[in-house]
Amino acid sequence: MCSSHAPSTLQRRQLSAVAERLERDLAEHGAPDEREYAIGRFLLGYEKGKGSELNAGLLNEEFLEAVAGQPLAAIMEACARFRQGKTLLPVDAGWRPSPDQFALEVAEGLVPTRTRLLRARRILAAEVYDPPTPEQRAEVEKARKAAADYLTRRMPQADARPVLAEPDEGPRTGSDIVAPLKGLDVSHLLANLDRKRVSA
Repeated sequence: MCSSHAPSTLQRRQLSAVAERLERDLAEHGAPDEREYAIGRFLLGYEKGKGSELNAGLLNEEFLEAVAGQPLAAIMEACARFRQGKTLLPVDAGWRPSPDQFALEVAEGLVPTRTRLLRARRILAAEVYDPPTPEQRAEVEKARKAAADYLTRRMPQADARPVLAEPDEGPRTGSDIVAPLKGLDVSHLLANLDRKRVSA
């Protein structure tokens, strides 16, 4: 990241605080009674006093099981969205959602939270650098030209190198290969072979 676009010290502190809060919201599952209270209060708005306490308790258990493992903050935010009629997923307004529908709404609410956290972490972890100045660019170009000149002096072009000419002798025949062997003295080799044969 270019230093001109990098966040200031104050902005980095604020971003770190936001990232810590988002991490905490995603990690904290809350105490069991806090989760029960959030679900019970949510369902109370739909029941309006109907049904027995046993049925209400069983319904609470179903909802709690459906959102097991989800952060408490995400559950409370989903409850608030249902009460305000501003759910992220389409639902029938005025009708109590099923436990599965509620769990899907809780999970959908986690997407923007995780996206914000990921963005904050990327900004905080980004490497900050200063772009090169015109003077630095000129120095690099000067060094590049010096290296190219050195290589040109040390390694001349292929067409400038001397090439060894090979004599044009034409195709070789069998007699050309045997000719050098005609004057060779092999009498001592034959004598050795005769001695070996006699001794055998």
